[in-house]
Amino acid sequence: MHSFIKKTCCFMLISIFFFCVLLMVIKIMAYQNAIKNDSIWSRDNKCELTTYIPDYRPYCGIGRVLRLFSN
Repeated sequence: MHSFIKKTCCFMLISIFFFCVLLMVIKIMAYQNAIKNDSIWSRDNKCELTTYIPDYRPYCGIGRVLRLFSN
């Protein structure tokens, strides 16, 4: 019985690790395909500050969940 519990815990930890890696990869890909939101120029027009919104639309349900927890 002890061996079964140990194997189950090990499987759960590995599954959680891979799920977290998957979420991180989707989050990085969403930021790489970000949509330009707004830009502000400095008074001298030498510097531009641009804000982007990550695009989670291509990632369906997982993207919607990540969008809820993103800033």
